[in-house]
Amino acid sequence: IMEKVVSEGGGGAAKVLGYRIGGKTGTAEETGKPDFGWFAGFAPFDNPEIAVVVMVENGSHGYYAEE
Repeated sequence: IMEKVVSEGGGGAAKVLGYRIGGKTGTAEETGKPDFGWFAGFAPFDNPEIAVVVMVENGSHGYYAEE
């Protein structure tokens, strides 16, 4: 499932780098305040050597962090 988030979502980075990448988007919700969007990913999928986390403050939903 984590590979499909990248390959079937925005996923442009996966094609440019030539790696199979896994990742997950999410939304951190705080009552009465704007939500934070985030994306965590790793590559290559089968033997990870690279990890990345993107947090978009007041960025609404997690899928904005993937784009």
